[in-house]
Amino acid sequence: MRSFNYYVIAGLLCLNLGACGGEVEEPGIEEPGIEEPGANCGVDAEGNMLVGTATINGPDTINAGSIRTFSLSLTNSDLTPPYTYEWRQTEGTEGTISQNSESVRFSTPLTIETIELTTIITDSEGLCLSAQKSVSIVATQLDIYEPNSVSRNEELNFFIYKNNLPPTARNKDVTLQLVQQSGPPVPITYVNSDFQLSIQFSVPNDLSPLEFVLYGIYEGRAFSRQPVVVSPTNRTPVARINRSAYPIIVSGFKHQPITLDGATSIDPDGDTLKYQWTQIAGEPVDIPAPTSPQLTLTMPGFMDSLEFRLVVEDEYGAEDDLTVTVNVRNNPPVADAGNDFVAPAGIPIFMNGNASSDADNDILTYVWTQLTGPTLQLTNPSSSSPSFIAEQPGEGYLFKVEVYDGDTYSDNDSFVAVSIKPNTEDLDTDGDTIPDRYDADEDGDGLLELFTDELFNIIKVRRLNLLGCPTQGCNGYELTADLDFDTNQDGQIGEGDDWTTLQLRWRGEARYTAFNFDGNLHSLNNLPGNLTYSFIDAPYLSEPIEAKAYFVRNLQLNSIDIDWQHNGLFSQVQLSNGRSLTLENISVTGNRSGGTNVSGMIGILDIRRSSQVDFITCSYQGNLLNLASTAGGLIGEATVYSSTLNIVDSHSTTSINGAENLGGLIGYVSASTGIVNIVRSHSSGEITKTGPIESWALSGGLVGHFNSNWDDQPYAELNIIDSYSTMNLLTNSSQVGGLLGRYYTSSPNTHLTIEGSYFAGHVMGNGYIGGLVGFSDSGTTTIKNSWTGGLIEGSADGFANLPSIGSFAGGIRPSGNRVRVSNSYSVSQVQYGTETGALIGVVYTDDAPTDLSVLMESSYWSQDVTGQALAVGRDETFIVDDRTTMVEYVSELACPISSDDFTCSTSVLFENWGSELNEQSLPAWDFGNSDQLPGLRLGDDIHRPVLDPVTGLYTVPL
Repeated sequence: MRSFNYYVIAGLLCLNLGACGGEVEEPGIEEPGIEEPGANCGVDAEGNMLVGTATINGPDTINAGSIRTFSLSLTNSDLTPPYTYEWRQTEGTEGTISQNSESVRFSTPLTIETIELTTIITDSEGLCLSAQKSVSIVATQLDIYEPNSVSRNEELNFFIYKNNLPPTARNKDVTLQLVQQSGPPVPITYVNSDFQLSIQFSVPNDLSPLEFVLYGIYEGRAFSRQPVVVSPTNRTPVARINRSAYPIIVSGFKHQPITLDGATSIDPDGDTLKYQWTQIAGEPVDIPAPTSPQLTLTMPGFMDSLEFRLVVEDEYGAEDDLTVTVNVRNNPPVADAGNDFVAPAGIPIFMNGNASSDADNDILTYVWTQLTGPTLQLTNPSSSSPSFIAEQPGEGYLFKVEVYDGDTYSDNDSFVAVSIKPNTEDLDTDGDTIPDRYDADEDGDGLLELFTDELFNIIKVRRLNLLGCPTQGCNGYELTADLDFDTNQDGQIGEGDDWTTLQLRWRGEARYTAFNFDGNLHSLNNLPGNLTYSFIDAPYLSEPIEAKAYFVRNLQLNSIDIDWQHNGLFSQVQLSNGRSLTLENISVTGNRSGGTNVSGMIGILDIRRSSQVDFITCSYQGNLLNLASTAGGLIGEATVYSSTLNIVDSHSTTSINGAENLGGLIGYVSASTGIVNIVRSHSSGEITKTGPIESWALSGGLVGHFNSNWDDQPYAELNIIDSYSTMNLLTNSSQVGGLLGRYYTSSPNTHLTIEGSYFAGHVMGNGYIGGLVGFSDSGTTTIKNSWTGGLIEGSADGFANLPSIGSFAGGIRPSGNRVRVSNSYSVSQVQYGTETGALIGVVYTDDAPTDLSVLMESSYWSQDVTGQALAVGRDETFIVDDRTTMVEYVSELACPISSDDFTCSTSVLFENWGSELNEQSLPAWDFGNSDQLPGLRLGDDIHRPVLDPVTGLYTVPL
C-alpha cells in the first residue's frame, strides 16, 4: 500500500482534545467585562459639544487569528494638536492591540464572533473625541490540499506545519478536529510533533466519496471550519505475460508444451483478477483452461506463428490486455554415427546410429554415405543400423550419417571409422602371449577393457590382477565401446533387459599409486537406477598410508535414471590422508525426483586431511525436482576439511526445485581450513523453491550455501574466478544470489572472492537478494572486475516482507575485516525492496572496524537502468571512494573506448581498469566501441551485457 503526503499551508488538526471525533459546537461570545471609555469625551470644559468627527478606518470583517491594521482619522475637528491616542476593545473576546498611536495592529482572538473597538483621541488642552467600530471575526479557511481523487486502500497522510498557522495561533495550544459527515466510517489517527500536526487514515476499499468537516479549535471553541472531500478511484490492473507488461515474442518447439504465465499481472488496489485467454492468430490450438492465470499449450507438429491475447479484469470491471506471439519452431535432428570401432573381417559388421536424436520426437530416417575405403555394399542403408562385410583385414572405412525429421536434415556432421582386423581367435593385440579372447587388458595399458554389459560387472571385483594385466596388476578400467543398458530398446530400464543387478563399488588398494577409469569418449546409456556406485577411501581415523590418485576421464553418462537414493556419477565420495580424485571430460544427462543431497555427478563429497578433488571440463544437464533439500548440478553437499576442491571449465544446465541449499554447481559447502575454487565455470537453467516462503532458500546460481562454522577460528576460502551464471532463481524466499546464496562464517579468517565474474539472469526473493551474493555474513568479502545485469527484485506475492536488495549483494555483515568492491559496475534492474541500493542492499557494521566497513573503488551503476540513486540502501558506517559514481544514463558507461578515455566525461570513469588482468594473465576488460558496455574477457570470448529489446533487461546473447 502506498502513502501520499499532503502538505497543508495553514491550520491544525485536532490533537489532545477530549472531544475529538464528536460534534463540535460553535460557541457564543462570552462577555469579557471590558470597561467603557470616559463619558467626558466630545464636550469642552463648559459642557459644549465639540465640533468634529473621529472615525476608525479598517476592515469590517477579518479572519480569526489574523493581524490587521486599524487607523483613526479626524474631520473638521476643534481639537488642537498634538494628539494622544487610547485604543480599547470594548466588546467580545479580547484580542491584542500593538500600541496607542494613530495607526495600530490588532491581533484577533481565535473565536468566531463580533467585537467592538473604541479609540479616544485627546488634544494638547485635554479635550477628546471617541470613535467605535464593530468588526466581525469569521472562520479562518485553512489552506489545505484537497486531492481530486485517491485510490482505494491507500494511506492518506495530511501534514500541517505549525509555522503556517494564522499568526496569533502559532504560539498557542490549538488543535484540530476532522469530523466525518458521509461515506464508510474510517478510524482517524492524530499525531503531534514539535513542528507539525498530522492526520492519518486509510481509504476504504470502496468508491464512495468521504466527506469531512475540518475544525480549528482553541480553548474549546472553533476558529475555523471548512469541508474536506476525498473521492476514491479504481485503478486499472496491469496485464503481464511472463513478467513482461509489453507485447512479447516467445518460441516453442513442435509437440512440446509451453506455458504462458499471466499470474504476475497485478492490480494496484489488490483486487482479485479474472483472466481470459483467447487465440487471435495462427492455426487454432486447444486452450484447455482459458480462464486460468497460466496458459499451458501443446505446440502443434508443424511450424507456425500463433498469437494470443490475455485480458485481466478487476472486481470493478476495469480491464487491461496484452498479446504474445508464439513461434512454433523445429529442432533440427542430431546425427550420431557412434564411436569408432575395430571389427573382424569376413563377418557382418553393424554400424549403430541409434544415438541420433530429435528433440521434437519426430520419426527419423537415415542416410549413410561411405567416404573412404574400397566400395562396399550396405545392407539396409536407410536404417539406423546398416551392415556390411569387409573381406580384407587392415583396411579402414569412414562413414557419414545424416538424419531427417520430416522438416529438416541434421545440421551436424557425424562420422564413424571402422578398422578391419583379422578374424582369428589367436590374435594377440598387445603381444603379451595371451590371446585377446582370454586377455582382460588387450592393449596392455593396465586398464581392463569393458565393451559389453556383462563385463561391466567386473567393476565390483576389488583385486584387479586378472589374466593379461601387467605384472603389478591392472589399476583401473576403460570403455572400448558404447554401452546401452536398455538392451531391448523398449524405453524401459530394467525389466526385460539382458543384465543382472550391477553393484559398482570402486575402491583402490594400498599397493596402487593410482586408480583409473577411462571412458575413451564412449558413453554409458540408460544406466539403471538400482545401481549402487560409490567411491570410498580409507576410514577417517585409519593410519596414514601411501597417497593415491584416482582418475575418471573421458566418459559420457546419458539418460541416467537418478532415483531417490542414487546420483549421476557417484552417490558418495570420501577421501582422506592426501588422496586425490580427478574427474576430467565427463558429461552426465539424466533426471531426478525427490530426496536430499542430490546431484548429477556427486551426491555427497567428503574430503579431509590434505586431500583434493578436481572437476575439469565436466558438465551436467537434466532436472532435479521435488527435492527435500540440498542439490547442485555437480555436487549436492561438500565437506572440505583441510583440503581443496577445484571446479574448472565446467558447467551445468539444470532445473532445480527444492526446499533449501540449492546451487547451479554446488548445493551446500561446509569448509574448515579448506579452499574451494570455481574457475571459468558457469550455470544456466532455473532454481525454484518448495515449502513456505518464510524459510530460507539459501540458493545461488553457482553455490547455494557456503558455511565455515566448525570451530572458533576456522580458515576457509571460496574463490569464484572468471565464472558466471544466467540462471533464473525464482524462490520467493530469503538469501538468494545470482552466484552465491549465503556466505556464513564464525571467524574473520575466512575469505570470499568474486573476480572476473558476472550474473545476467533473474533473482527474486523476499529477504537479502543480490545479483552476485544474497548475504555475506562475516569474514572478508572481495568483489573485483565483475558486472551484473538482468533483474534483481523482491517477491511479487503482494509485495509483503520486501527484502534488502542490491545488484552486487543483498546484505553484508563484515566481521573484523573489510569488504572491498573495485573495478565493477551494474546494469541490473533493481526493484521492490525495503532497503534497496544500486550495489548493496544493507551493510551491518556492528562488528566491523570503526574506520571503515565497505570500501568501494572505481565502481559504477546507471540510474536509468537500476532505478536507484544510492550505492547502499542502508548502512551504519560506510565509506565510498570518490571514484565510485552513479551515472544518470547507461550510455555514459558505454561511451569510453579505453580506461583512459577523457572524451566522454569531465572525469575518467574507468581509470586503472586497463591494467587489470584475468586468471589467464590477459587484459580483464574489453571496452569495445562507444555504443558497447565494458565486457569481461573469459577465455577466447568477450562477455558484455547487451540490451534485450523484448524484456528490456541487460543480458548476454546466447
